[in-house]
Amino acid sequence: MRSKRIPTGIPGICYREHAERRHGRYADRYYILRYRSAGRVVEEGVGWASEGATLEYCQELMAKIRRNLRTGDGPQSLALMREESARRRDAERAEREQREFAARVAAVTFDDVSARYLEWAKRNKRTWRDDERTLRLHVCPELGRLRMSDVTSARVNALKGVLEDKAPQRGRAERLAPATILNVIALVREVFNFATATPYDCDHPELRLFSGENPAAFNRFSVGVSLPRVDNRTLRVLFEDEFQRLQSASMAYSIDQYDAQAIAWHTGMRREEILSLRREHVSLLGRSFKVLDTKTGANRVVDWSDELAPVVERRLEMPGDWLFPGRDGSYRNPDSITRGFARVAERVGLNEGIADKRLFVTFKTLRASFAVRMLAAGMDLRNLQLQMGHADITTTSRCYLPLVESFKREAVARAAQRAKILDFKAAR
Repeated sequence: MRSKRIPTGIPGICYREHAERRHGRYADRYYILRYRSAGRVVEEGVGWASEGATLEYCQELMAKIRRNLRTGDGPQSLALMREESARRRDAERAEREQREFAARVAAVTFDDVSARYLEWAKRNKRTWRDDERTLRLHVCPELGRLRMSDVTSARVNALKGVLEDKAPQRGRAERLAPATILNVIALVREVFNFATATPYDCDHPELRLFSGENPAAFNRFSVGVSLPRVDNRTLRVLFEDEFQRLQSASMAYSIDQYDAQAIAWHTGMRREEILSLRREHVSLLGRSFKVLDTKTGANRVVDWSDELAPVVERRLEMPGDWLFPGRDGSYRNPDSITRGFARVAERVGLNEGIADKRLFVTFKTLRASFAVRMLAAGMDLRNLQLQMGHADITTTSRCYLPLVESFKREAVARAAQRAKILDFKAAR
């Protein structure tokens, strides 16, 4: 390869020829710029003619360099020009990739986010099976294929309308209960909250699965979703004789069912709280349970009487860490207790002839029965609030105080009826 510089006739531009390679009719030329900068001669190679370098292109470069040297603006050498061009190309490529990635994020559907939400719920929520069932039965058939950005408040309101006309898969009710619809909308809201807090992937932590207003949000200005009116107050409580009938049938059904119902009857604990009990949460001497990670988020101590001692001792004699372990020794699915209670209540006939679902005896009735019995016996609202684990004392008063007087009257009537029966038997 020859190293001799050959002038082009244009000041500052020369070239050298390749010893063997040709470009067209001539030897391939390598163009070079020569100019003075900061008192010294600078020589920079532009490139081979076979790779696209031309004399006209070299003239443009030289004109830019001389202008920048004269004005002091912009890159003042070919190397700086190339660096600036590379930075510009990198920025354009990054911006293009960002747009393409943002388009992929915008194409994420509710089904996609639901799948990731359930992965998180399995690790962090004991009730993830309830969420999975709700999404599968009620939400994803309506919203699943929609992009997250296309799920608006109007869409969620439309979902609410569909649910209001929908019959449950189990039970005798013709329509879903308002509380069920409220729980469905709350789960949609939770999925969107999860999406706004979750990055699309580890490489792009700044891009979330969803950005914007939660379409399932509700505020006091009635902007967003119109929530169903829900009155979930218990309208029925059990009396001692009814509970004993229930327990007699439960003993034949399952000892776990019997013990769980006994704890609910004597303490007013929620179903999930009972199933969350471990050995370390029990104080036999103090006659109390430590109830952690509750519905309201506050931990509390629940007292129990000597009547419950045989049940607690029996649970402690069983193997494992949980007082009510599941089949694999882990946390027990709460639905198993609910289904067991429904079967036992049906055997006893507690719900026979009752059409209004609000008057049905459910596992939650045991909790309400405890609260009403305590109020009827003279317990003050503040202590009952602490025992029940309500965040606000108004919840305690609203749910249970209206039932106390009717409970007392019916208790007296039942006692009088039993007295008549005993007198009749004695007379015979």
